[in-house]
Amino acid sequence: MLLNNRIIWEDNVTLIDASIRMSNLHAQTLTFAYTTAEDYLYLGSDLPFNHRFIDVGGTPNAVVSVASVEIWDGNAWNAAVDVLDETSNSSGVSLAQDGILRWVCNKNYSWSQEETTEDIPALATLKIYNLYWARVSWSATLTAGTLLNYIGHSFAVDANLGAYYPDLVRSDILGAYETGKTTWKDQHVLAAEEIIADVKRKKLIKSGNQILNPEVFNLAAVHKCAEIIMRGLGKDWDEPRAAALKDYAVALNTLPLGLDSNEDGKIDESERSHVTGLYRA
Repeated sequence: MLLNNRIIWEDNVTLIDASIRMSNLHAQTLTFAYTTAEDYLYLGSDLPFNHRFIDVGGTPNAVVSVASVEIWDGNAWNAAVDVLDETSNSSGVSLAQDGILRWVCNKNYSWSQEETTEDIPALATLKIYNLYWARVSWSATLTAGTLLNYIGHSFAVDANLGAYYPDLVRSDILGAYETGKTTWKDQHVLAAEEIIADVKRKKLIKSGNQILNPEVFNLAAVHKCAEIIMRGLGKDWDEPRAAALKDYAVALNTLPLGLDSNEDGKIDESERSHVTGLYRA
């Protein structure tokens, strides 16, 4: 994931490469002391992309704020449109909770792969080659101790898992899996990685960034997450695990993929076609 998920925090004029920390749930968190009008979060990708899942750490932001996204077109930053921020709570506080931040590139502009960050003024001191770049900003200075754990892909959450596998979200099952465990965040991310790997194996994509509609993979992600969890719960779970794997295959075989086959960062009408026979358990 690292090569197609670069994450750079511009803290005033200091550039902090958080790519390793933010691409691995088990790495260190990032204390994101964002100051409006002087800081940016830069996201680099091997292909045009339209969303990122953000796992907010134990200290969320508490300041009312709105996220904005801009796209680099090779010469300038252009505002994205239709920005939807699931990390925002009912009080309008962005980065208050885990969620997907998504956007649409303005139809009057287009993405441009930048040969080197040396040609992007704010990133000119870095040498990161052949990526597409977006940058995120917020309308207010965030809580100084705001923590970020992960920025990448996740297609389901515990609420989705509990709807199909209520036993798995019981506290005693979580505790049996790992002492002190309270969520299945890690397993949801692993499920997304396995889904991306499966779709790659069928040569339908070359990058997870071609998945532009993460909701399409929600049910498949639920079953795959359940199967991953059951792997760690012992032989008593072998039978339900096999059932979950079969349900995963069915879910992945019977969905409109909406994959970005022409790599332009948007779902065209021709890319909404129904795909079957994707995966076999």
